[in-house]
Amino acid sequence: MAAKNKIAWGIDVGQYGLRAIKLEVSGENLQVSDFEVIDYPKSLPSMPAASHDQTIRKALGEFAAQHSLKGSVVVVGVPGRNSQARFVALPPVEAKKIPQIVEFEAKQQIPFDIDDVVWDYQAIRMADSPDVVAGIFFIKRDVVDSFLENFQQAGILANQVQMAPMALYNALVYDGMTHPEGATVILDVGSANTEFVVADGQKVFHRTIPIGGNNFTQALVKTFKLSFTKAENLKRKCSTSKYAKQVFQAMRSVFSDLSSEVQRSIGFYTTLNRQAKVSRVLAMGNTFRLPGLQKYLQQSLRVEFIRVDQFSRLTLAPQLRPPAFSAAILSMGVAYGLALQGLGRATIDVNLLPPSIARQQAWRAKKPVFAAAVALLAFIVAGTYARNFMDLSVVNSLLEDESANAPTRIIERAEQYKLQLDQADARVKAEREKIGEFAALLSHRDVFPVIMRAISRTLDVCDDPNIELAKPRSQRRLVFLQDFSCKYSEDLDGEFAKKYGKDDPTAPAPTFTTGGYYSPAPRREPKKGFIMEIRGITPFQGDSQYKDTWAFLSEKIVTGLPDVVKAELAKLQTQGSGLPNWLVPLSFSAPTYYKPNRVEFVGFELKKSNKKDQEDESIKFPDPTRPTESMAKDWYFCIHWKVYVGPDAAGDATAEQSGTALQKKPPGSRAVPPRTLRGR
Repeated sequence: MAAKNKIAWGIDVGQYGLRAIKLEVSGENLQVSDFEVIDYPKSLPSMPAASHDQTIRKALGEFAAQHSLKGSVVVVGVPGRNSQARFVALPPVEAKKIPQIVEFEAKQQIPFDIDDVVWDYQAIRMADSPDVVAGIFFIKRDVVDSFLENFQQAGILANQVQMAPMALYNALVYDGMTHPEGATVILDVGSANTEFVVADGQKVFHRTIPIGGNNFTQALVKTFKLSFTKAENLKRKCSTSKYAKQVFQAMRSVFSDLSSEVQRSIGFYTTLNRQAKVSRVLAMGNTFRLPGLQKYLQQSLRVEFIRVDQFSRLTLAPQLRPPAFSAAILSMGVAYGLALQGLGRATIDVNLLPPSIARQQAWRAKKPVFAAAVALLAFIVAGTYARNFMDLSVVNSLLEDESANAPTRIIERAEQYKLQLDQADARVKAEREKIGEFAALLSHRDVFPVIMRAISRTLDVCDDPNIELAKPRSQRRLVFLQDFSCKYSEDLDGEFAKKYGKDDPTAPAPTFTTGGYYSPAPRREPKKGFIMEIRGITPFQGDSQYKDTWAFLSEKIVTGLPDVVKAELAKLQTQGSGLPNWLVPLSFSAPTYYKPNRVEFVGFELKKSNKKDQEDESIKFPDPTRPTESMAKDWYFCIHWKVYVGPDAAGDATAEQSGTALQKKPPGSRAVPPRTLRGR
């Protein structure tokens, strides 16, 4: 529907003012036919909270009085701090089943009651891959209702609602500013917050950093004992002030904090996507007018910075002044992306408009159609009434012949009813088969939350992280989870043995008769279940309680995790959850240690050695959270286990635990023999 629209307004209501842009389709191009920039008297954070709505409504009223919205699609943006997004990989299923699976995932991923949020999703197909990722976007219902109330009070009818960070992503992707061969970071520094968005091919990552232009102003207020208004004016004119050196010195801590948060966000994204490499940063927001900010961030992050000073795929209408529009471009990115969605040209096209408001708008749009339908119906009724009088005489003449053909008509009607009944039975059978398929999707779903809670409790190996951080690195009882994977298998024992080189308890054991003839034992039936695997890092190497890393991991995870899982299961049983009698986990493998061949951290330069020994002390791995410390001696471990499911899972668990004991570390051996290390 959106693709048919020819005119759209994008309205961005921020902490400092209102930005709006009107786009029209002109052939194959888009034209800016109007725009508006309205600044508040003061930024919202510097005002009392009670006056925020009044200030926003005054700006919206001024905008509505100066511009006509008739015939336009109006798309508004909600701030990133009030909305959230989750990206979930979907199983390979038919396209028609994706909505049901996404609805199930939404209930698991959204940390609120599903009835208390407004949510939408978009299925994203990865390039050169059959995988499908669902982007789930949501916002609290009371937040969006309060947000839209300001527009309704100003007489503005919003047709669509989009997250501001996704609108910014849509604008810069459409304008061709993202890098085609690497990850592009979009940094929009507003007055109160900074929107951090990563565009990496078809992948999107978003985080709101609670640092903005007001933090620089507050630093001047604190240092020079000024009012907020005077400090704001001093910040804007700092490049020409005779006290420029003192001003920049006062804001230095904010420069550093912003750089650290951006660096930490980039590091977190590259940890989640190990193949990702940030190639450039696109700078947006009026805060980048602050002299030296772009240069400081570029030097500290060591990444190319590009300040967005123009939109290459937009043309200006003749009546607009190019200098005025160019001066507003830094803060116009969100409004640009919102208007693109109204024209159906957005990459991420989701609508967070509450369904109740959408129904009201649909009813309002259909009122003229209903009025015409009522008039047409009245005309038809009148014509039908007149026609009845004309046909009455014909009907009376036919009634005399009706009785002669009655038996034949009854038989024909009975055959028709029988055919309709057979068709209905076939449809019911097909629907029952579909219901069975949908029910199968939910089997064993209760076991996964149990495993996740158990892993979370087990990895909490210390009482106070601050106490552990005060110890020498090799004595810190800390465990950091790197990766967790889970795979369902119809032949759990066989696939587990194939993947990890263990004995397969379902394989036939050779036996011999008294005459010396070989007789194969009957093969056990394959069992269903999950293969679980966790990977992690620990700096711990030994202390007075645990003599080495293996002993520490063995007690805290290998031995402790089954007990925690059993406790979680017992808790669910007492709550009457109806969870089957599963014994989880059943079998652990001893921790496998490994070292990465190559580690990259943004902002640090690694020293490389020509020696082949992977434990060479000259190769340093700086800790991204504590750059003065090295991770060269930390242990990277991998633990995997099996989870049986089904009515006979308890019997399978007992059989396996009696047949195979947990692997023990040989007495006197090193925590990790150097020659057993393997690179990833």
